[in-house]
Amino acid sequence: MPLADVQEFLAAADEWKTPLAALKGADAVPDISSDGKNALSRLRSALDAIGFKTGPGQMLFDLLFERGLVRDYLAGVTPADQRRRLAIHQLLQFAAKNDTLGRSDPNRQFLDWIRRLVLFGDDRSLRAADS
Repeated sequence: MPLADVQEFLAAADEWKTPLAALKGADAVPDISSDGKNALSRLRSALDAIGFKTGPGQMLFDLLFERGLVRDYLAGVTPADQRRRLAIHQLLQFAAKNDTLGRSDPNRQFLDWIRRLVLFGDDRSLRAADS
């Protein structure tokens, strides 16, 4: 999805109450390209198939690998390709470590945790690779 489409979607998404509502209304955003609308439609379909209590680690694994959203990032041998693979690995590892089992939405808890890390400037756990 082109960056310009992401920006248009995020600007329009402020009008909706929830991110899922924004995804459902993405087709109505006039300045998003057809490729962008197709990408948002695939994301919406993928998210519809995920259960409310699915943890962030499993959710990301399913979206990225089972549905092939990162297929293009896994090929290649350049240093940039290796950095992309490492970043995906670190994100999945971080999500799996912060999976929570409980009554509330584990994905919301995961996003709240990331927001707190960013807010307090303590994003080392997002950057540091395990030895």
